[in-house]
Amino acid sequence: MQILTWLSLVLAALPVLLFPLLFSKFMLAGLAKLHIASEAAMVLMIAIIVGGMINIPVKRIIRQEDIVAHPFAGFGLRGACWSCNVCAEKL
Repeated sequence: MQILTWLSLVLAALPVLLFPLLFSKFMLAGLAKLHIASEAAMVLMIAIIVGGMINIPVKRIIRQEDIVAHPFAGFGLRGACWSCNVCAEKL
């Protein structure tokens, strides 16, 4: 089961790492159509990729009730915590 979890994480991370490499020529061509020099376009492309990894929250939504969620549930992973009685009562 542990191997399957790591395999799914690697398979999920693989496209994230490969797509910028595969589409870099398209990105550079698009920036060249904006008449940006190739050196500046390369720096701008790297800045776009790195900046896309940063998420700055704009506003926090305050709720009346507590929302219980496992931090890895969005990735389809369930921790050992979900099998215990304490967490099962909260869900």
